[in-house]
Amino acid sequence: MLAYFLKKEINSNLIELKAHRDFTDFSELMNVVIIYELADYEQSIELESTFSSYNCSVKLLGYNADKKRTHKNENGYLFSPKELTILGKPNCRIIAEFNKLTTNCNLIIDITRGKFLPINYLLSQKKSVFKVGIEVSEFKLYDFIFQVQKNVDAKFLCEQIMFYLRKLKSQRLRLV
Repeated sequence: MLAYFLKKEINSNLIELKAHRDFTDFSELMNVVIIYELADYEQSIELESTFSSYNCSVKLLGYNADKKRTHKNENGYLFSPKELTILGKPNCRIIAEFNKLTTNCNLIIDITRGKFLPINYLLSQKKSVFKVGIEVSEFKLYDFIFQVQKNVDAKFLCEQIMFYLRKLKSQRLRLV
């Protein structure tokens, strides 16, 4: 029942969301936020390292759906269900951390493969950021969507994201 209200609010946010895409190609990336599940932390670090090698500032936002442990690290923030409101929404602290991480961000990459309403809620709040992710929920959250099998490996997904972002760069260079 509580999920119903959260889904309704996410849909309302998405209706109000005015699409404005700041991202044009890979070479213009400056600030990237990677959203991951705790189980895929290693892959998020690999993706972070790859983007950092292209002189991008990378921040991480993790979600630990099973445990109640959270921690803040130098590259981002990890939160769990204990930090959600009674309606299942991220609390004010999580929203503030998310806003801080995504300030001046021009790309958000969501490598979560589950239907995490708190992540969906956060993504529905962000307006003018290019968002990349897997289509697993009924919400239209992303500008660039990967349709993958249910048991896709996060490492494979990261490789595909990098491949297509580089492809966008090369296509733009050909047009110039």
